[in-house]
Amino acid sequence: MPSTTLLGMSIPVTGDDLTARLEEYGSACFLVTVGADGSPKVVHVPVLWDGEVLRCTPGTGTLRNLGDGGSATLVFPAPVPDAHSMLLDGTGRANGDVAVVSVDGGVLHRPAPVTPGDEVTASPHCSSSENRSGGGRHSPLLLDVDEARRLLV
Repeated sequence: MPSTTLLGMSIPVTGDDLTARLEEYGSACFLVTVGADGSPKVVHVPVLWDGEVLRCTPGTGTLRNLGDGGSATLVFPAPVPDAHSMLLDGTGRANGDVAVVSVDGGVLHRPAPVTPGDEVTASPHCSSSENRSGGGRHSPLLLDVDEARRLLV
């Protein structure tokens, strides 16, 4: 199985990968849902994977948002510093006091810079054009703050 320190912005997570990925990332995640008025709700929950769906016991607001079938995103923080986080998108439904989420897809997403604003650096996890073409050499992009601001204006 690929490590979470692979090059690239996002690495797909498939249903075939999910059991192993959950062993790597653990069961604690943030569950994101959206209410009828469009307001987001984020809760921290442990989840259980039964091989088909993820189950958790969030509060009544999250269960109300899911109802009989609402969008759900589960965000698993990186298991170690500078590793990818895991994001899983799916459809959830309330079943009594339990949220049941069917995963439609997911990605391992690159880590954010540690200190934003001091310098803009291509993460060592991001591949340069040479890496994408198989050249094997990595060329990080370094910009000072003034250069980054000039480019953003």
